[in-house]
Amino acid sequence: MTIAIDKYALYAMRNEEGGGHGDHDGEHDHGDHGEEHGGEHGEEHGDSNGEGTENNPTAEAGDHSAHAAHRAFLFTEPRNFFLLFSGAQISSGGDFAGALIVSLLFAMATTLASFYLKRAERSMSADAKFLGTTVGSIFYALRMLFHYVNMLIVMTMQVYIILAVLVGHALGFFVFAMIEGRRKPNSHAAAAEKEAALAAGNKRDEGCCCE
Repeated sequence: MTIAIDKYALYAMRNEEGGGHGDHDGEHDHGDHGEEHGGEHGEEHGDSNGEGTENNPTAEAGDHSAHAAHRAFLFTEPRNFFLLFSGAQISSGGDFAGALIVSLLFAMATTLASFYLKRAERSMSADAKFLGTTVGSIFYALRMLFHYVNMLIVMTMQVYIILAVLVGHALGFFVFAMIEGRRKPNSHAAAAEKEAALAAGNKRDEGCCCE
């Protein structure tokens, strides 16, 4: 009887020891799995972060452009902004030089077009007819369109772009003044000749009346 009890006790102790080792092994395996999973997840996460910052410059440039688009103050940085359209991204020195030239020429063209369009508006709407007034209104809308586009260019808040626009307006006025200055002497001469011819005709008429 004692021997049987000892056998059962020994069997129960072995089961307990085996269960304990099993639990220990299970805990060990679970810990190893957690470490491996954590390590792999950390490496993958690190790789994804590395790819986002190092191997994906487009995303980084997009972040810079989005930040530049929301600038509220003047800045002098010659890149990381766009001109008029999001596709016209200024990201290099060549792009910036092209933006300066385009801004200057467009401002110059705006000034010249404004003078001549305003003159056309007045001449077309002088007779107060429907067709003339309609054409004058179209010219007025075009003139406003040019000015609004220049306003959008200035709203990039880039200092050198703003200076290019101002220089373009000044050059446009200079060219217009030179063209009109050359035309005025000819018009004055023609007017003087016309007045002289009228005066000569009047004298002839007076001579005929006296006779």
